[in-house]
Amino acid sequence: MNKDLLNLIPSAEETRQTTAESEELKRRIVSINKQIERAKADGRRRTCVISNGEKFEHVLKEMYTTKGYTFCPTGYCGGVWQLTTDICW
Repeated sequence: MNKDLLNLIPSAEETRQTTAESEELKRRIVSINKQIERAKADGRRRTCVISNGEKFEHVLKEMYTTKGYTFCPTGYCGGVWQLTTDICW
């Protein structure tokens, strides 16, 4: 059996992991889009969407930044610094 050809085939575990992460990322994007729509309906131009250290934080920021959104720290709320990030449009 040719090992080079065998290496071209991902393991079943790799395939399951990729599919699970892809589905989780899709769910997170749908959730963020709903949050944005609710904030827009309230007349706001930003909303808190990402917790510090969230699994897909970097990927989500990159994807939304590509579409023209910006991110900034949530800041103080009730005198307490929040460890979250707002998406702005």
